[in-house]
Amino acid sequence: MNILTPSDERKGQSLNIAIFLLCGFLGWFLVYLVKALIRKLFGCNVPPIFLRIGFAITSSLLLLLAYHFYESVLQSRLSSFDLDGDGIFSPPEQTPEQEVAFENLINDSGRNFVKVLGVVVYWLIAIISAVIRSGGEFVSGEKKQ
Repeated sequence: MNILTPSDERKGQSLNIAIFLLCGFLGWFLVYLVKALIRKLFGCNVPPIFLRIGFAITSSLLLLLAYHFYESVLQSRLSSFDLDGDGIFSPPEQTPEQEVAFENLINDSGRNFVKVLGVVVYWLIAIISAVIRSGGEFVSGEKKQ
């Protein structure tokens, strides 16, 4: 489980980017899976705007769940060094491994930023793709066939 305790800041950033991209891809996959199921079960198409909104919601939720899990893993790793369970690390509990776990928990500011920015980026992707998909429908006022 060394991947969850990066030894340098680059590994932590790479993990944040990987989680962000994975949640985006999983969001698209789940939305199109639901689209295929709806088409098969009910025989109707899902409007594209619902696909974009579904992507934004699904990807955002996946991202928040992934970071909640990641945060709890880091927290539980750190709390495993608290031998007496008082929440304070006394000198016998302060080991080099505990310091690494503590540094991983407090120095990864990207975890906080990616949650907020990730949700915004997913919604921006959904909005931009909806505008591109409309093909100027908003400007000309004519509906695409």
